[in-house]
Amino acid sequence: MKRWKISQKLYVQISQKLYVQISQKLYVLIKKYYFLTFFSFCFFTKVNYMDEHEVHKIIDLLSSEKKKSYDVHKKKVIESFISGIKKYGYNKPLIAPRKVTWDVTSRCNLSCRHCSNKELSYGDDLSTESILTILDQLHAFGIQHISFSGGEPLLREDLFSILQKAKELDIAVTLATNSTLIDAPTASRLHTIGIDSIQTSIDGMGPTHDSFRGVPGCFEKACTGIKNLVQEDLTVVVTTTVTTLNCSEIEQVMDLCVEMGVHAYVINDLIPVGSGRNLLSYRLTDEQYAQYAAYFKNIREDLKGTLEILWGGVGTFPDKKPDTDRVIIQTRCLACFHRFNIASDGTVQPCNLLPLDAGNILHESIEDIWTKSPVFVALRDRDALQGVCGTCCYRYSCGGCRARAYAISHDFLAEDPRCQRWSQ
Repeated sequence: MKRWKISQKLYVQISQKLYVQISQKLYVLIKKYYFLTFFSFCFFTKVNYMDEHEVHKIIDLLSSEKKKSYDVHKKKVIESFISGIKKYGYNKPLIAPRKVTWDVTSRCNLSCRHCSNKELSYGDDLSTESILTILDQLHAFGIQHISFSGGEPLLREDLFSILQKAKELDIAVTLATNSTLIDAPTASRLHTIGIDSIQTSIDGMGPTHDSFRGVPGCFEKACTGIKNLVQEDLTVVVTTTVTTLNCSEIEQVMDLCVEMGVHAYVINDLIPVGSGRNLLSYRLTDEQYAQYAAYFKNIREDLKGTLEILWGGVGTFPDKKPDTDRVIIQTRCLACFHRFNIASDGTVQPCNLLPLDAGNILHESIEDIWTKSPVFVALRDRDALQGVCGTCCYRYSCGGCRARAYAISHDFLAEDPRCQRWSQ
C-alpha cells in the first residue's frame, strides 16, 4: 500500500479544515459567554482588541483540540495557531508563520518561458554554511514546512546535506524540481532522506512542454524522473501553468499523471512576472478560467482515490460561511500571514510570485523582517484592499491573489481580477 506523505497543498487543505472546525466551536463558546454587541464589535474591528481573558479561553480550546487529535500534522498546525496568537495577538486573518518557500539557487538547466525568477537580478547563491545557519533560525522561529525550489535546486551539490539538515530539525520538506535530473539513484536518495513531497511540472504533452520549458527532449526526461520518484513511493504533485498555448492538453496531462501514478495534480494560472510578462497575451480569458474552475469541481469526485485535484479557482466557495460567522480565520493567500519566500541571495519576499524586497535574512533577523517590513505590514491589512476584494465578506479568509493583483495592476492591494464570485 502506498505510504501516505502529505504534500504542501494537502497540508494547507488540512489546516483550512481545522480552522473551520475550531472556529465553529469557538463561535459557540463565545456566544455562551458574551453579548451579541460585544462579539459583533470584535468581528468588524481589529480582533487584537479582544481582552486577555478571552484570548486565553481560545488558546485553552485550541490546546484541548490538539490533545484530542492523533494526527501529527493537525497537531503541528494547531501548535502554530497557538504560537501565533501568543506572539502576535488575535488577528483577522490569524498571523501564524509556519511555511517557507526557498529558492536555494537561481541557476537552472531549463529556460522556461514563464520563469518568475527572471523578475529581479539576485546576488550570489548563499553558501552551504549560511543556509545551514538559516535553517536553525527558521526552526527556532517556528517554521514547520519548507519547499526548496530554484532555479533547479538539484544543481546545488550540497542539496542533499541541506535537505537532511531540515529533516533532522523535524521540518517537513517539499522539493520543487523540473525532474529532468532525477535518475534512479537520486530518487532513492530522496526517499532515504524522507522527503515529504515532490512538486514538479508537466506543461503539456511532448513538443508543447519542450517549447514551454525551452529545451528539446526535456518532456521525456521529466517523465522518466517522475516515474523514478513514484517508484520510490514518494508523493508527487504535478502542476501545469495553464495558458492558451497548452490548455487544450490538460486532459491528456491528467491522463498521463494517472498512468505514471502521481498523487495529485494542480493547474496554476499564469502570473505574468519575470519571463512570464512576455506571455501576457496568452493568459486564459476570464471565461476560460471560469470554465476550468467548473471542470475541476466536476471531476474532483470522479478521480477521488486515483488522482487528487488540488485546484478550484479564486472565489469559488458559494456555500462557505462569511467571515463574520467565523472566529479563527486562515487566509487562502498565505503570503505574510503563514508563509514567506527566501530568494537565492537571502532576500525575503512575501511570495515567489510577488518578489518585493522585505529585507535580507543575512543582515536582519527573521522576527524583525516578519513584524516590521513595510511590505509585510501593508499586505496584512485586509481592510485596505481595493475594489471588490475590499468590500467582500470573505476578504479575511480569501483576500484574492496579491501576486496576480500586483502583476496586472502594479498594486498589491488591488482587487484580484480572476475572482469568480464577483465576475458573474
